[in-house]
Amino acid sequence: MDFNLALHSVVYIMFFIFPGFLFRKYLYIKHDYRQFDKGNLFERFMLTLFDSVLILLLSSAIIFFIRDVFEVQLLKSLSYDVFKGMFEDLKNNSLPPKDKIVNNFQDFIILLFFVYTLSIILGFIFYKFTNSRTIKASGVFKKTNYWHDLIIKDFSNNKERRDTRRLVYTLADVLTVINDETKLYSGRIVDYYIEKNNNELQTLILEDTIKYKNTEKKVIPGSLFVIHNKNIININLTYVYADKQRVVAKQIITILYLIATVFLFLFIFMTETEKYVPSIFRKVMFIFTGITILNGFYVLLNKRMDNKKIEISELLLPFMFIAILLGVIGVLKWWLSIIIFILIPILSHNVYNSFKKRKKADNF
Repeated sequence: MDFNLALHSVVYIMFFIFPGFLFRKYLYIKHDYRQFDKGNLFERFMLTLFDSVLILLLSSAIIFFIRDVFEVQLLKSLSYDVFKGMFEDLKNNSLPPKDKIVNNFQDFIILLFFVYTLSIILGFIFYKFTNSRTIKASGVFKKTNYWHDLIIKDFSNNKERRDTRRLVYTLADVLTVINDETKLYSGRIVDYYIEKNNNELQTLILEDTIKYKNTEKKVIPGSLFVIHNKNIININLTYVYADKQRVVAKQIITILYLIATVFLFLFIFMTETEKYVPSIFRKVMFIFTGITILNGFYVLLNKRMDNKKIEISELLLPFMFIAILLGVIGVLKWWLSIIIFILIPILSHNVYNSFKKRKKADNF
């Protein structure tokens, strides 16, 4: 079967379909992923097109706001006349003139990158919004996955407890039959999977799992414990709460993380920073290393607040990529930043082993 796609059709898809596709892809993630391809195909297509148009309008408003309020020369080579000329050329299924591509290519790629990034961020924000307690209680944006509600929903009718404490995780006591033997396991639910063709539970994943045998408790070794639905007789759920102040502190950390991510993207659009990240390659590397660093510190802070064990690799990762970032913006030479990137884990490993040997010798 021959499949011929005109050049202008590719561009239309990139601008008027793909932003909406990314938005919906990140709206339906994790436990909501099954809703991505549900419903009438025509309705989903029209919603995707509508989402894309709204995101394009919002992107334009943000760009004009930055231009006018902050007086930043953002995407200065792009204008209405430039876009009109490019689309007229593409309508005739021909490439724009070479000088037009050379003069506008970099800003065009940055614009496309900005639109796609905004689509992802908005999709994730709406994912959080539609899964908030207020929206779920209202019945709007109802999801098909009832197992998620069972695991994370606060069934407490005690208003005072809801106002002072927040649900942080759910414990499961799982009664199973394995090889005709009844066994009871208890652990914290970290994830689960549901059947492809229905909403039935397929697999339950626990951590810090304990096995009960008569009156004895046996800790199951390993990071995660997987139980298949075919072995489960019933599940008892216990909701574990934490002080509201602690939850609010974690929410503040998340907000600061998102704000820092936004400023990271804005940094490459500012003309004052052009000397630090002049090329497309440096811009991409700046975004990649910056997000890796922010995500590393975000994970460390959350683990620290949850009193979880922090691995040495998780502690070193942000500092390794800080070395690469210094090379990207020209503070260090490229070769020096790569050497530091390699040396940090090697030296840390040697220091850690020396510390363990000294501690072991002192115990003797």
